[in-house]
Amino acid sequence: GVQNGVIDRELVDKALYNSYKMRMRLGLFDGKKTKQNAYTRISTDVVQQESHVQASLNAARKTMTLLKNDKKILPFTKGKVVAVIGESSNSGEDILG
Repeated sequence: GVQNGVIDRELVDKALYNSYKMRMRLGLFDGKKTKQNAYTRISTDVVQQESHVQASLNAARKTMTLLKNDKKILPFTKGKVVAVIGESSNSGEDILG
């Protein structure tokens, strides 16, 4: 996507930065200390339990937002200004998904 110009390299860099920042906070790069990290002791069969998958899918469906594009505003052109409003609008941590 980056090579074809579909995705901006800065967007990929930011996403990777956020991902690695969260992994650092979880202690996933602590080497020998990794076994002491509670998250590393959770087996994949627990994480991928059908009930967890269904709960995640249900949450995603309930929070999905569809946008009408009647006036052909989307996708935004470079230089367009967009207001992000709400309690978490200025919190980098809240958008780490």
